[in-house]
Amino acid sequence: MIHEDQIFVLSSHIAVESFSDGALLFMAENRQLLEFNLTADRILSYTDGHHSVQEIASIIANMYDIPLREALQDTMILYEELHRQKIVFPENPLNKKGIMTQVERNERYMRNPDVGLREEDEDGGLLFNPDTNQVKVLNPTGLFVWKHCDSHHGIESIILKLQEAFDDVPEKEVRADVLSFLEEMEKSGFLGKVLHE
Repeated sequence: MIHEDQIFVLSSHIAVESFSDGALLFMAENRQLLEFNLTADRILSYTDGHHSVQEIASIIANMYDIPLREALQDTMILYEELHRQKIVFPENPLNKKGIMTQVERNERYMRNPDVGLREEDEDGGLLFNPDTNQVKVLNPTGLFVWKHCDSHHGIESIILKLQEAFDDVPEKEVRADVLSFLEEMEKSGFLGKVLHE
């Protein structure tokens, strides 16, 4: 169930190309291409880990001069579908103030030792999990984070290293990307959390 105060981020395994009348979305994981209308494209553009469903609905209502209730209903229906298709994920693990706790900052992840990696030059890489027969396509950012999930680097450390390596990317965007990537990879069994001693 989608709530109006929820904040979502896009999956790190999709690419969106916007056009004047809508957008095409490529899901690398299953090589699927989806077409979205202009309104859905606008909603996707605000799915940045900072705007809540309510805030995005308000933007859409003003943009198209429609009642907020109608915009909110449409936005929630779209997010329900996007979440079902694993195109968006709830922003996590930030608390309500948007600040990570000390425990969350120090949270460490470890790669599943059964997962194989094939690097694709500067374009990222492919991961194969023989336990589930799943393949994940990693962009260069995802590959960088993957390599630092060695049980020694905490979330905050990975975020700082990523900012140093990709200094043209805004800090908030880096943080949202890392958190969503780690959550998604843990859910699919490619990563595991290191238990605190």
